[in-house]
Amino acid sequence: MKENLKKLLGIKGTILVNHLIRRNFSPMSLLSKLRPDESYSDFFFYCSSYYKNIFRAENTIALILKKNIKVLHKFVFYSKNGQKFKEINFKSSDFIVSFDLPRFKTKDKYLSFTHEIIPCDISLKIRNILGSKSLISLQHRGYTFFKKNQKSIGSCLHGNFGVINPSNLNNSAAKQRNFEFSYTPSYEFESTSLYHVLFNNPTNKSLKIIVEYNFNSQIIPNLELLIKPMGTEYFTLKKYKGQLSFCSKLPICRPIIIKNPDIHSVNFDVFHS
Repeated sequence: MKENLKKLLGIKGTILVNHLIRRNFSPMSLLSKLRPDESYSDFFFYCSSYYKNIFRAENTIALILKKNIKVLHKFVFYSKNGQKFKEINFKSSDFIVSFDLPRFKTKDKYLSFTHEIIPCDISLKIRNILGSKSLISLQHRGYTFFKKNQKSIGSCLHGNFGVINPSNLNNSAAKQRNFEFSYTPSYEFESTSLYHVLFNNPTNKSLKIIVEYNFNSQIIPNLELLIKPMGTEYFTLKKYKGQLSFCSKLPICRPIIIKNPDIHSVNFDVFHS
């Protein structure tokens, strides 16, 4: 039945029907599904107080074509208030390459950034590589390695859900909906550890997040965060044992968690919730 329906409606018709059925729960816009841009970036975090932030980037074009292709790796950094903070570029033809991101003089403890690869050969078009009529986009992915000090081996993390159009933020795919969603990570915080819980906002509207404490033996007032578009926010959690829930209009509202973020703390970890 489903196969016959797909043949009758075609690919775009099927996408439209599926989107309308699941519209209230879809984290992406309809336009991004019917007319996806040629490339999207994840949304990555940067810690300005650490010794090093190292980014390991994929040259997706080279991986697809199975040969070394020289590309420009473009990074755009955004302040905690969502303002464009800095742009840096590197050229490389390697399939996978690591960059030591520069240290910035800023009062913001955490920043967010996008990553994009652009072919150095202007005749090489991404859409031609993917197929001119294809509904597939190039996803710019990678990993950030956080080294708190010179002796640290580092802890790595891939990008948070972003689906950001680096060249035109207005065409980014992430959407807030009209309903609120509650997201509860399957992680129990330890009272003996200190945590920074980080969010960034990949949508074009301010994002309100209510942090709910799931702690039965003590009443703790809920915390409210308001994050501007492309902005970053975090809160500190200490001497708390239990789970947290995050209520917002973003269908997938998962933070990253930095366990024991202080420079001198040995028991350090960074992970998605």
